[in-house]
Amino acid sequence: MAGLIPFLTSKHLNVLFLTGALFIAIGIPFSLVMMSMGTIGVSVVYILEGGFKEKFRKLNHPVLKPIIALILLLLVSLLWSSDIKTGVRVIRKVIPLLVIPLVFSGISSVSKRQINLLIWAFVAATALSVLINIAVAFSSGTLTLGNPRKISLFVSHIRLSLYIVLSIVWVCYSNVHWILKVLIVSVLSMFVFLAQTFTGMILLFVISMAVLLGVLTINGSQAFKYFRLVFSTLILMAFAFLAYTTYDFYNPNFPEATPEFTENGKRYNPELENGFIENGNFLWSYVSFSELDEGFKAATGQSVWAKNKDGNESYGVLIRYLNNKGLKKNATGISQLDSADFQRILLGSPYPDLWKYRGFSKRVRGLLFHLEKSRFSKDFRGNSIAEKIVFQTAGWRAYLNSPIIGAGTGDMKEALAGYYDEVYPNLPDERRRKPHNQYISYLVLAGPLALFLLIMIFVQQWRNVPPEFVNFGKAFVIIVLVSFLGEDTIGSQAGVTFVAFFSGLLFLLKPRDESE
Repeated sequence: MAGLIPFLTSKHLNVLFLTGALFIAIGIPFSLVMMSMGTIGVSVVYILEGGFKEKFRKLNHPVLKPIIALILLLLVSLLWSSDIKTGVRVIRKVIPLLVIPLVFSGISSVSKRQINLLIWAFVAATALSVLINIAVAFSSGTLTLGNPRKISLFVSHIRLSLYIVLSIVWVCYSNVHWILKVLIVSVLSMFVFLAQTFTGMILLFVISMAVLLGVLTINGSQAFKYFRLVFSTLILMAFAFLAYTTYDFYNPNFPEATPEFTENGKRYNPELENGFIENGNFLWSYVSFSELDEGFKAATGQSVWAKNKDGNESYGVLIRYLNNKGLKKNATGISQLDSADFQRILLGSPYPDLWKYRGFSKRVRGLLFHLEKSRFSKDFRGNSIAEKIVFQTAGWRAYLNSPIIGAGTGDMKEALAGYYDEVYPNLPDERRRKPHNQYISYLVLAGPLALFLLIMIFVQQWRNVPPEFVNFGKAFVIIVLVSFLGEDTIGSQAGVTFVAFFSGLLFLLKPRDESE
């Protein structure tokens, strides 16, 4: 069909739409600018194609209706918001959730093969982003810094993990050779574990179980028995691992009481002892700052009071490192460190190169440390999970202060301030973050109705997933809903564009008949 401009045929419009959509697909794991350009491009094609009467009817689509209702509710919630400017910014950020699916619902010149091409473009861009990130991480030594978040160069490492898991699902259900499948899945999965993204690991587990359950459904009831056995075993192993790690963390290996003098006759600093424990050792027992400073200077040429590469004074990292190795924090302990140990300390890592300080075990121990730290000092910074627990608690408390209509679209900061002022009064403004939970965030902004509409968007997607994309479409819904538990996924341009793009591509873009 010709559009508003006579010389633009349906083929021309098809090429223009594909170009814009490819910009979005490739830009999601790479570039906000590409995403913006692509969104503008497909919107222009939507206008040029004409046929607005038919497009207006598409507003009644079951997937679009809850999106429209949610945007309208956020607009209405401006009425009781004291900060209209911030409220408008919130709505502007979430607008792509409506614009991109609306545009895709009105495009009539795309084939199923072209939809597959767009998905493959997204998968290829995600894989390329992962390869670049891994190559740079290994070449620059990023992985030795003890801060895996820095491994992702283009987008948040958590956001990239969502793209990775969705790409893995597409590859698993595609018709490519099994060797290529194994290679792609292995490379993509490697990033999730190198970046130590808890959200990515959880999603990999959930999707793996869902895929396995789907396979077993085909193979009958006998297969279900094995599935229940395997699943139950995995859950028990996970709980056993968590129980052992927690016990090992809190069970003291040595008494806390510190003698007055070290083996060299120097005074300890017993005034520091407060019961703070990490990995079976009391952190502030057997601490002699004078001996630590002398030993550290002799080994590195630096004082323990100097800043390390993370911008923190080295004494804190050194004490935790010795503690995690089960050594005293004095001359005897520091003499048992080698050059590799000092290098890790200078890079800001408090963990020795031992098996229990690697991978998921390291994440769990890091969480326990920061929970223990917040108990003593009201400082929860330094561990993403511990931080999110605080952020989500702040969000929930803010919601309870206005449980019917919410605080207002622009008043998130003001709503959270009460909790932060009461519990963490010395916390700087830049650390008083949003809830990092999309469900709680919408409860705070506009109450239970906003949460209901948010969930209904994905309920309708689940109900309306096209047969040709049934596994991929349902996996997308699961990935987004799980990500909402630990992130404000649609609170950023990258996140909302990702959700909007696949919402439109899978559930609203109706492919033309290939025979046409």
